[in-house]
Amino acid sequence: LEAEAGGYVGRGRFGGVVALPGGRCAKLLRRERSPADRSVAHAVFGEVSALSRLRGTGAAAELLDFGAAADRYVIVMERCALGTLFDWREPVRDDVGVLWRAFAQTARCIATAHAKGVVHLDLKSENVLLRGDPREMADAVCLGDFGEARLLGPAQTDARALRAHGTECVAAPEVVAGAKGSAGAAVGPPAD
Repeated sequence: LEAEAGGYVGRGRFGGVVALPGGRCAKLLRRERSPADRSVAHAVFGEVSALSRLRGTGAAAELLDFGAAADRYVIVMERCALGTLFDWREPVRDDVGVLWRAFAQTARCIATAHAKGVVHLDLKSENVLLRGDPREMADAVCLGDFGEARLLGPAQTDARALRAHGTECVAAPEVVAGAKGSAGAAVGPPAD
């Protein structure tokens, strides 16, 4: 797969994202080191489930395919041409109107995810992706990296977090508290 890829466009704790031809990218996640450890498989299942639930809404990068190889899991998605909000915002940081437009689009994506019963739990500018320039497109923004996400049922308003999720320095207090209590913390849309 790396031979077909155009190089890494991002790296994370468990792997990286490579560019593929045709406006696609692949998230490559290392498999667990022991058969008893299912943490990466659980995160991949959660991410694929969240992306499947959000398919067609525009709120998330479109899931195109997924699978497993001997040494990794692979999630193939739409590639967002302008990268992340984190990288994009620096040149426009003094234009409050532009930043407000990107923020409003991000808020719409979060609201759509919540309406579909998806709680992201790792929202930060590095996980907000840009299909295009928010100055030129009304739907330029979408969410990415649903590895920490929780899915809620139709009548469910929260899920249990038995450990901290996401990036602690930007996490909601109830998410961080989930790691401290033996019963876990209730996390729902307000945690995003």
